[in-house]
Amino acid sequence: MSRQSVNGRSVQFAELEAPKAIAVHSMSPKPTFELIDANELARRLSLPASWVRSHTRRRTTDEIPAARFGRYVRFRWGSPELERWIAAHEAGRG
Repeated sequence: MSRQSVNGRSVQFAELEAPKAIAVHSMSPKPTFELIDANELARRLSLPASWVRSHTRRRTTDEIPAARFGRYVRFRWGSPELERWIAAHEAGRG
């Protein structure tokens, strides 16, 4: 705090700190996730890659949520959809 004299009176001014810079890592306000392939998802879930691939086909009743890029399939690791799918299987509902 600093003191200055104005018209014979002592006035006290608070010294304000400059706002701190905030690092922005994402251009999107949405939560971030990581796109991974079937082999990586299989590794992270300790499952065979063939099982993961078979559960990405639309004809399965228990399809893993995925993003399709033509013939390529990627999984959004950390997405709410995949988290719900995993939680359902952990609870024995899948």
